[in-house]
Amino acid sequence: MIVELKKKGGKISLPLYLNKSILEKIIGDRDYKLAKKRKSGNLYYSNIPQAFDIETSSLYDEGEKVGTMYLWSFAIRDIPIYGRTWKEFQDLISWINDILESDSEDLIENRCLIFVHNLSYEFQFMRKWLSWDSVFARTSREPITAVSGHVEFRDSLILTGKSLNSVSKDLRDQTYVKLMGDLDYRLKRGCTTTIHPKERKYSRNDVLVLTELIKEKIEDEGGSIAKIPLTNTGYVRRFVRRACLPNDKKERGKYSHFIHSLNIGSVEEFNLMTRAFQGGFTHANYLWVGEKLSDVNSIDFTSSYPAQILSKKYPMSSGEKVEIKSSDDLNRYLANYCCIFDVELSGVKIKGSVYDGIISDSKCSILEGGVINNGRVMKADKLVTTVTDVDYDSILHFYDIEHISIGTFYIYKKGYLPKPIIECTLNLYGAKTTLKGVKGSEVEYMLKKGMLNSVYGMMVTSPINLEIPFDTDTGDWVDDETTISDTKISDLLDKYNSSWNRFLFYPWGVFVTAYARQALYTGILSMGEDYVYSDTDSIKFLNLEKHLNYIKSYDDFIVEQITEVLNYYGIDPEDQRPKNQKGSTKQIGVWDIETEDDPYKHFKTLGAKRYIYDQSDGLHITIAGVSKVKGKEYLESQKDPFEAFKSGLEIDSEHSGKLTHTYIDEPKKGYFYDYEGVKQEYDEKSFIHLEQSGYKMTLSYEFEHFLSDMKEWNYI
Repeated sequence: MIVELKKKGGKISLPLYLNKSILEKIIGDRDYKLAKKRKSGNLYYSNIPQAFDIETSSLYDEGEKVGTMYLWSFAIRDIPIYGRTWKEFQDLISWINDILESDSEDLIENRCLIFVHNLSYEFQFMRKWLSWDSVFARTSREPITAVSGHVEFRDSLILTGKSLNSVSKDLRDQTYVKLMGDLDYRLKRGCTTTIHPKERKYSRNDVLVLTELIKEKIEDEGGSIAKIPLTNTGYVRRFVRRACLPNDKKERGKYSHFIHSLNIGSVEEFNLMTRAFQGGFTHANYLWVGEKLSDVNSIDFTSSYPAQILSKKYPMSSGEKVEIKSSDDLNRYLANYCCIFDVELSGVKIKGSVYDGIISDSKCSILEGGVINNGRVMKADKLVTTVTDVDYDSILHFYDIEHISIGTFYIYKKGYLPKPIIECTLNLYGAKTTLKGVKGSEVEYMLKKGMLNSVYGMMVTSPINLEIPFDTDTGDWVDDETTISDTKISDLLDKYNSSWNRFLFYPWGVFVTAYARQALYTGILSMGEDYVYSDTDSIKFLNLEKHLNYIKSYDDFIVEQITEVLNYYGIDPEDQRPKNQKGSTKQIGVWDIETEDDPYKHFKTLGAKRYIYDQSDGLHITIAGVSKVKGKEYLESQKDPFEAFKSGLEIDSEHSGKLTHTYIDEPKKGYFYDYEGVKQEYDEKSFIHLEQSGYKMTLSYEFEHFLSDMKEWNYI
């Protein structure tokens, strides 16, 4: 292990071999001592920024995949420490644990936080080299925190939601920047391979960018590292929680009483909600799939999900299960309540004036005689699905249906979301708008923008969150095919309903997405065959002039709805349209015509997340899993990019940007020759093998069959 220490002149000294005494001097200074006073629960967290990162090589040994660590970098504040072996890293963590242990007081546990950008990667390599007290994860192989003695590793990628390069650019004090291109990952390296100065600087900056980030986070949290949330959503959750549950006892009690009147009463009801939840709608009009179109325009909603939060009515009571005995019953409940229910539809067929389906085949528990358009039902003899009343209304606009049968049905009183949530959403939208482009406010702008986008994510967080089991004795993830029992769900629902820290109601999130999809559907229906492609909050279409009236009418409609809510709460309606730095009004929720002055010269799509277009600034591509930059370069190298963009397109590994991750959980030892021809030994207990891979554009047989039939025989 080596450590770089600074001299008084600010120069970096020659590396010194690290030992425990040097480490004690580094972390035993006044800053560290003061940090112990920062308390979180029964823990005292060190207020000193620390970060960890590894560099690895992927190779083949006798035809078997291998991944091996050849350099690790650690930083305490702005002091980098390097090592080449896991034994050295074990020593470092052991020393830190010893120092913290010796300085602990009775009934007090000292702990330090070490941030890792994409902890899931490093953890796969190091999980069997350290002993673990606890590992917290919501998804298999993706730990959020991992505790070893007095050391707690946390994932800074989950905290920021950004690449390290973006994190580097957003720092207030850009002392260190993420270096790009100075480390060629294709070269095989081992623990004795020469690390050149540029390569070391590359690795050094990766951890120093992180410690600078954490330093800024500590400052933003009033000097306490313990207040930094685990995830990016944690910032908005805390912001909204404080508004809903303020320090004022009367106001806090009032909101708590209200929220505890909103309960999920049974496992049946919760499962119904879960089945009804869907994300954003992304699809293409089958008429135009594979066609090169000219003069295509694009519109998108200005903050779609926040606008739905501000403008619509949501479940404002505990659910009541009712029996639907007649169409009059159904219509009465649909008109007066928020509803979630199972529905069986027979003789389902897309309307003649509609060019896309909105029922997802994956959300159907029964589907018979279905004609499927890339995952969306165009026709079916019978299907059973679960919907909100909002989704049901959309289905009736898209499909002709011969017979409807209603199953399990829950109703909720309707009302606007609580005033604190409305005010928080307006506050974040206003901050995002007014701070955009303001010099010196770049970081705050990004924070507010991220928080605004996370309001919806916070709402859809399920109350049934299970931890992925991890065996701390063996360092292995526990294979668990967990179908959670009804008893366990019931227990967790009881905990959710009774929590005095709760300030949200899960069905609100279910309805936010339903309302957002419904808003998108209005555009798809209005544009008819001019509709080309949609993705969550945007539509690409032909003949802009034909559809300006629709755009204006929708804009007027959403403004009227938001104004009604704000007037109801006595909030200034002008808060929905703050002004940006240039003095221009930015109304939330309306359509923004992105291409008004610069329509796409050409546009071509092959389905969801697969399209290319060119504008005055050149070619743009979106291909899920392919690098926008490298993929664009490849297509531009073709004689005709639009002709090349078709089923069967192959993009080589150099241009695809795709990396195949292979997780190996068994130990492996061996030898290989590095790029300098030096024999290297590797010894890994578990690892990841990375391999660049090419990309091949394919359409499923079912989708190609559908397109062929539709265009040749039009059998729907």
